[in-house]
Amino acid sequence: MNFPRKNGIGSGLARLVPALPGVALFAFTVLQWAVPPAHGQDGLNGGQLAATYCLACHQVDRKIVGPSFVEIAGIHRDNPDGIVEWAINPGKKRPDAIQMPSMAFLGEENLRKIADYILKEAEGKTEVQAEDGSSAAIPSLVAAPRPKVQRIFMPDSGPAAIAVAMPGSLSYCWDAGNCQLRYVWKGDFIDPWPVWKGNGNGLATIMGDILFKPDVTASPRIHSEASPVFLGYRLIQGLPEFRYTLGDLEITELVKPLPADQGFTQIFSVRGADKPVLFSLQGRDGLQVEASTGTIDGDVLTVSPLNARSVSIHTILEN
Repeated sequence: MNFPRKNGIGSGLARLVPALPGVALFAFTVLQWAVPPAHGQDGLNGGQLAATYCLACHQVDRKIVGPSFVEIAGIHRDNPDGIVEWAINPGKKRPDAIQMPSMAFLGEENLRKIADYILKEAEGKTEVQAEDGSSAAIPSLVAAPRPKVQRIFMPDSGPAAIAVAMPGSLSYCWDAGNCQLRYVWKGDFIDPWPVWKGNGNGLATIMGDILFKPDVTASPRIHSEASPVFLGYRLIQGLPEFRYTLGDLEITELVKPLPADQGFTQIFSVRGADKPVLFSLQGRDGLQVEASTGTIDGDVLTVSPLNARSVSIHTILEN
């Protein structure tokens, strides 16, 4: 591949940086969930949506982090609209439980699919009380079928973490709070039991070796006063293409494994730029990095506004 290349640039994230000279650095803020569902999960049924967005905190017939489907159905029996309304603007009924984040970004149509699925799955079932705190009855994600997308609380990430098991043996954590890749690991997926056992106060266990991880204390900064706004994602061959905005920029990001799990590719699309877009490559010391377009100078990849509509950044991991 005749791509612009630089060896020996670090273990951080290839970040999108609009070229706005003279503007002070700005730290990312907390996730804004209540946004239009511009990238809905088209084509997914209620069960598939629930598996991705609900089962990290809810089970059909037992309480883990959140109430069971049976309990939810008891509250909203024959009222799927009530489930949709709660998912968009959730309250806090239990003082000792973590409050559910808004799922408004999924859109009412997809939330209605989930609501109908919950009511159907709960039919004729009663809630099972946990016996001795064992995790045996909780479905495992350790050796989950790949690809797999799981919304769950993860180490070294904000509360809006999304864990993704890619085809092969690589997985990653993407933080929807500041819209950035947190880390990549090799091995099995995750053990969710600490989250469920702690009623949302624990973190999933990574079942593998982390090969790529930025310094959280040196998270990427951007030359902009804008904060990233997460708009959800769509699935492409089972992998999520995240969508978010950064001021006037509309951005999508898809993470895919390289052949033979030798590394990963971040595929960006940036629209709305009227100046060159700068991707920070800081934090990839000792790793080989290639880009499909643009010019690499030190730790910065500069791409024209037109070419920024399709940019691939390949990170080769150490063997």
